[in-house]
Formats: sequence, structure tokens, C-alpha cells
Amino acid sequence: MDRSILRISSKSKNVIGTGFVVDRDNEGVFVATCGHVVNDCGEKVLVEGKESSLIKNNYSDGLDLAILYVLGLSNEPLPILENKTAEVAKVIGYSTLLDDPKRESINEVPVKTNVQITKTPSFKLDSIKLYPGEPISRGYSGSPVICNKTNKVIGIVNIQVGDDTNYAICAKHLIDIYDVKHIGENNSFPSISTKKPLTTEVSHDDYIIIKKKFEDNLEMALKSFSTQQKVWIEPTLHSKEEGANPKNDKHTNVNLSDIVDKPRSIVVSARQQFGLTCLAHHLVKEAWLRDKPSFWLYLDANDLKPHKSDIKKRIAKNLKKASLSIEDIECIVLDEFSSTIKDASKVLSELSDYCADIPTIVMMTILDNPMLNESADLPAEREFELLHLWALPRHDVRQVVNVCNSEKYVGDENTVVSKVISDLEVLNIPRTPLNCLTILKIYEAEFDDSPVNRTEMIGRVLFLLFNVDEIPHYKSRPDLKDTEYILGHFCEKLIKTNAYYFSREGFLEELN
Repeated sequence: MDRSILRISSKSKNVIGTGFVVDRDNEGVFVATCGHVVNDCGEKVLVEGKESSLIKNNYSDGLDLAILYVLGLSNEPLPILENKTAEVAKVIGYSTLLDDPKRESINEVPVKTNVQITKTPSFKLDSIKLYPGEPISRGYSGSPVICNKTNKVIGIVNIQVGDDTNYAICAKHLIDIYDVKHIGENNSFPSISTKKPLTTEVSHDDYIIIKKKFEDNLEMALKSFSTQQKVWIEPTLHSKEEGANPKNDKHTNVNLSDIVDKPRSIVVSARQQFGLTCLAHHLVKEAWLRDKPSFWLYLDANDLKPHKSDIKKRIAKNLKKASLSIEDIECIVLDEFSSTIKDASKVLSELSDYCADIPTIVMMTILDNPMLNESADLPAEREFELLHLWALPRHDVRQVVNVCNSEKYVGDENTVVSKVISDLEVLNIPRTPLNCLTILKIYEAEFDDSPVNRTEMIGRVLFLLFNVDEIPHYKSRPDLKDTEYILGHFCEKLIKTNAYYFSREGFLEELN
């Protein structure tokens, strides 16, 4: 997203503003900004240091918007949301620091929508009022106002009133002035998505009940330790497997908002505990929270049998709980799908056949067990887009640390981030949200930024699992040292006798 927000300046660099990409063709990009920014820059308007061509400037007509075209750039367009309803947004733009431009994000900005400014008796400007709590400098003129829920542009900053209030032009006016017919057949101008409407009339109370259910499902999926704050880090899905880097391999990233806006049949594959279940519940919730709610049906593959009658009965049961019909389903999310499920391929095939006209997103777990080489086949009659969920990059690990550090301070953020990454590498476990949270939970008791002691860290992890919270459940809680001793004793006997296999009965008899 940040790469789509561009610096606008004059040739003398005494004027600075912000613009963002709204469209592109084979040779360049179309950039939206404020008309007064273009006027202040004079004859030559530079976008990221490149000369631009003026496509349209409606400033003199009372609409402070302009469109520029820049050759040689290929940044992705930002999605535009015509409906201006929102409560909280963020603003990303440019300002100057010691004569050098810097791009910064102002987050969690309360907004007031449905504000109208009368320009002339025949022209009323739809606007958004911003309360950032800090001055938004002049360089932010032309910055996108991005809705926190939808991650789409809902407005363009253009007026500062005092130190703590700004106004933005509603994005609908940008759509009004941008005539895509003049750009060519390959334009990709984003507009409000056409969602499948609900056939069942849903009352306000029913909407709230379903919303609360979806939110609770996500909260439950995010739960790790009862005394630790729940953290949601929105992932980016990738078109190729993690670690694969063949030459000339085209690799694209897919944002979750794109999937919610344009549901299609997808297989999202990831290893265990990478967060597929959380992702499934997040997608279902976000689809329902859109301005035009759409119902996505969540199914657990473990609950389905490879018979159409059973699948039909399971779907009907879930729809009855929501007081909806099968015609209301815009997409199905099948979670916990893997080769370990009995008749996995047949389950998916029967589901795909029964819901042939409904897009299906399959959360497929890739097993790490080398002894299980079976794979689940996808239905031949349906084409699936294959996407992959990767381990957390460093900046996402930082987000996890930031949230947990704000709840219970562990140490300097940079130091803690480096320590978490180092400990995970030493333990040879992936950077999943759960693993990061487990390490941070250990740090709450004692944080030591010295090089990791592998044996000590493993001991702390075992202590956390067996002595903190309620995971796992035992009739009588074993002592950690006793557990280490009896398991060590049993493994010692296996080594001494060159035994490679043991039975459950023999294991219990020896330990008793």
C-alpha cells in the first residue's frame, strides 16, 4: 500500500504534497491529488521526481481534485470505496523534516462522515471531517484517507482547520471526475464492488447477532493464553510457496480485502499453527461487516462426512442458526482440510458438487510428518487459485511485540524483536503468531537479551505449557522436573536396548 502513495513536489522543491495511484496502463500510472497542490507547483509537477502530465484539474470548478499521469511507474492502484461510511481511518502522506521529505502514517483517526459543504446553490461537496489529535501539515494535501475496516480509500485530505481538525473530499467525487473511457481498455480503475445481495431480509437485531457470533469465533481462534492479549496480524497471501525462488517465476501477493471483495475458489495452504483457522474466521467476519453484508458459510472439514446428504444436512443446520437460506451464501470457507481426514478428497468433491455455483475457499493444512505422504486431490470440475500463507516477516513480528509490550512491558521494542527472532531461529521453529506469543509469554517472567541458551529456553517452553494457564488439562498437574525425569528415563532405556518402536501399553507400564 505504501508504494502506491507518492510524493508530489515542484521543480524548485519549495512545494510538497501527496498523491496516490488510482489507475495504470502499460506505460505509467494515474495519480490523484489536490488541485491546489498542482496549482502551487506551477508549470512542472514532479511525482517522485518524475515529470507528470496534467489530465484534469477541477479546482476552478470548486472541486479541489486533480489527476496526473506519470510515465515509467508501475505502482499498484489503491482500491476506492464510494460509500463514505466509516468511524476510524488512517492518513498516509508526506511532510518535511530538515528540508527532507518523509512519509508518515497517522493512525486511528476518528472521522465524521455525511458532512456537506455548500459551494454554490447547485453544488454541495460531500466531505469527511478528521480529528487526528495532531496537526496534519500542508504536505498531506492529497493524502488518501483509508478506512480501517475495509482498507480502502474513502477520501482525499485537502483542508486544515486549526491544529486538530482537517477536512477530506469524499472519494465519490474522485470517481465522478475520472472518466475511465478515455484511458483505454486495459484500465483497472477500482470502484465499489458488486456484492451478491442477501435474498433474506435481515433485521437489525439479526444482523447484530450474526456479527457478534462471527466476532466471538475469531476471538476464540485467536486465544492462546488467557492472561495474554489477543493479537490479529493481517497476513498477505503469496502465489508461490515460501522459500521457492525459481528464476523467472512470477510472484504476486494478494491482500485479504481483494478476496473479500471478489470471492472465488481458492486453496490457501500453510503448515500447522500458521493461523489458517484465524484467517478463515477473519474472512467470514469481514465479509459480513462490509457496507453491503455478504454471508460466508464457515465449515469445519472434520465435521463433514463424504456423503452429499450429510453435507446438505450440515449446511442446512448452520443456515438455520443464522435464519438464512442457501441462496444467501456468497462463499464457503472450508477449514481444517488436510490429507489426514478420512476420504478428504471425496468430502471436498461432494461439497463442490452440491454447491457448484458458490465459490469455495479451502484452508489446507500441510503436514510436517514425513511418514504421511498422502495428498488430498482437488475436484477436477472446479478451478482453484493456489495461494500460500508464509511465516511472519520481521515487521509483522514487530507488530506482535508492540501489542504485547503495550499490555505488559517486556523491554525496548527493537531489542525484544531481535531476541524473539533469534530465539525462534535457535529453536528451529517458524515465525508463526502462536510461536511469537509463546516466546513473549516466557519473557514476561524474565527478559534476558543475552545469547539464547537452547536447553534453558526449551525448559522454559515446557514450563509454560505445563504450569501456566489451562493448557493442557490434567486430572492432577504433573511437576515439570518429574515429567522431564520419567521421559528421560524412558528414552534412556530405548537407546540402551536399541529399540525403535514401543507400544502404548509398554510406555504406560514403564512409567507407572
